[in-house]
Amino acid sequence: MAVAAGFALMAVPLFPTAALASPSPSPSPIPGGTSSSGGNAIERQPTQDEVRVAQERAARLNAEVDARTASVAEAEQALRAAAARAGLALERYRTAVLQAQDAQRSALTAQERLAAAEAALERSRALLGRWAHDAYANGLSLGEHPVAATLLTGDSTTDLDLTVVALRHVGQEWTTTLREVEAAQHTQQLAADRAQAAADTAVLAAADAGTARSAADAAVRAQRTALETLQTKLAGSVDAAKEADEKAALLAKARARVLAGRRSGANEVTGLVGDCLGGDVTAYANGTIPLSVLCPLWGASGEYLRADAAHAFNRLSQAYATAFGSPLCVSDSYRPYTEQVQVYARSPALAAVPGTSNHGWGTAADLCGGIERFGTRTHEWMLVNAPLFGWFHPAWAEPSGSMPEPWHWEYGG
Repeated sequence: MAVAAGFALMAVPLFPTAALASPSPSPSPIPGGTSSSGGNAIERQPTQDEVRVAQERAARLNAEVDARTASVAEAEQALRAAAARAGLALERYRTAVLQAQDAQRSALTAQERLAAAEAALERSRALLGRWAHDAYANGLSLGEHPVAATLLTGDSTTDLDLTVVALRHVGQEWTTTLREVEAAQHTQQLAADRAQAAADTAVLAAADAGTARSAADAAVRAQRTALETLQTKLAGSVDAAKEADEKAALLAKARARVLAGRRSGANEVTGLVGDCLGGDVTAYANGTIPLSVLCPLWGASGEYLRADAAHAFNRLSQAYATAFGSPLCVSDSYRPYTEQVQVYARSPALAAVPGTSNHGWGTAADLCGGIERFGTRTHEWMLVNAPLFGWFHPAWAEPSGSMPEPWHWEYGG
């Protein structure tokens, strides 16, 4: 009698029907939710084989992580070795540079000695020039002294004894001068040879060390690139293994919940049913109820609820249509376990843990058509009228609740 009175009350809409003469908007997507797939849904619990396959995949990915971790360790060791070789090459390069600097200093010293030798030679030639002048003035011909003539023209001599014999008659002073010229020429040659050797050593050392350093630097760069590639692959494997571990654990946990739910017979019809009697839902765990034992919703194709929840919802939807000109807009109702897993994977902060959602018992619905937004006329209408038909908006879903969800409504029996 109270129910009839409540339904009669709805003949007078809370809001004028004329104000909503336009067609009802199409269902809006609901954050964290997904539409029921109706008869195409896979309505079964995760099997032991599925749990095993997920666990095996997680094990394979973890083994891959171990292998790539070992590869990264080997690459790091190779990088350290390459860096050590580069360090040795750098040290060798520095040594070569120091040697080149020494060689440059030696070359400079040799140049200085050469310049000194050339200066000494010029002085000796000047002395010989004066001697030649004196000899000529005294009637001595240079043709009689070929060694002296050679020295005066800048040519070298190879026979010092001959020089001494040739000049013996002109006195010890001239002999000494000739010896100094010979020594100057010898010093000049030694200085030139040393300068050239020093320059050659510097060029070869710098070139060799530079080549070694370039090769070592290239090896370090190549090894570092290889290490970075392995580290990237390792990071991907770690992420994949973590995801697989979580999925396997989730499936195992869900299966345990499903089995526990079956043993406890947690779902029972507690309210009145209409023309659709449904079936015995106590034998099924959350999210595993076949559509054949559920009942369709009026004006919401492909949506199903438990028989008593559907009966109450249909009466509420008819009252809503009287007020607004269209049935309640439903974006989700009964949610199979597989869909719960998908929703939870996408939005773990919004969705219930798979196997525990009231959607999986067929006693909750997500609504649209404006009801999915707080403060709308349709949402306010539901707050006032839904309880008359056994439906309510849970406190946790209120604006002040722990997880505000204006679209989520539940059947209270």
